Amino acid sequence: MKAFVAPLGPDDPLMKQALDALRIYHEAVNAGAPADVIQQYKNEAEELFQAVSDYYQRSMGRPSGTLH
Repeated sequence: MKAFVAPLGPDDPLMKQALDALRIYHEAVNAGAPADVIQQYKNEAEELFQAVSDYYQRSMGRPSGTLH
């Protein structure tokens, strides 16, 4: 049986970075920022949420790709 892994709280630094990046992305979209800026913010948010996902995968003993 797998152990329960508690979710990262909103105060966790990694989760905070991911949520902040998502907020900045949505603010840029709503403000009508240039497409290249929006894409940059989107990429950053996706990378940070992928890091959160990788954390959960590793904490449950599953492979999550390579660590850089």
